[in-house]
Amino acid sequence: MNSFTLTAVGNLARNPELVARSDTSYTRFCLVGNDYAGKDEGGTAREVTTSIWFTAFGLLGESLARNARKGDQLIVEAHMRANNWTDKQGEKQYDHSFVHEHYASFTVAPVEFPQARVVLVDDVVTKGRTLLAAAARVQMALPHADIRAFALIRTLGFARRLDSVFESCHGVIRWAAGDAWREP
Repeated sequence: MNSFTLTAVGNLARNPELVARSDTSYTRFCLVGNDYAGKDEGGTAREVTTSIWFTAFGLLGESLARNARKGDQLIVEAHMRANNWTDKQGEKQYDHSFVHEHYASFTVAPVEFPQARVVLVDDVVTKGRTLLAAAARVQMALPHADIRAFALIRTLGFARRLDSVFESCHGVIRWAAGDAWREP
């Protein structure tokens, strides 16, 4: 069980760093984000920049290092891991790291004739994080496109029994309060 899991949305501060050691590989990457931090004495809005380092292992990390670049916006799900040690002076040091668990790598191939409307298709939508990540990539490549999504099944979690298969709906998925928000 992971005690703390977080979802982070931010931009890569620099290109991911791939590290290969004997039988394992991992990639370290840093996301940065800006948040409103009130106003100064003159009434001008201030921002504070927050950066968080993440680690992704194996093929996931290799794919991230190969495909993601500084400035790319990522949506990352990770769990927090304690990273405690004793230094050379015998003092206990406490730290933490965020281990990347889920990264849907999306790329948008260049198109000769940019489309006015793009429809993303997914088999199942739960909270909508995957569709939001795909939409973000498409929006960066086609900033004027009207982006819509279609999913065959919508659910908010694992269901042992389906009550209705043909209950279609129209809804909205957006990023709000630090997570995907879907209605209905």
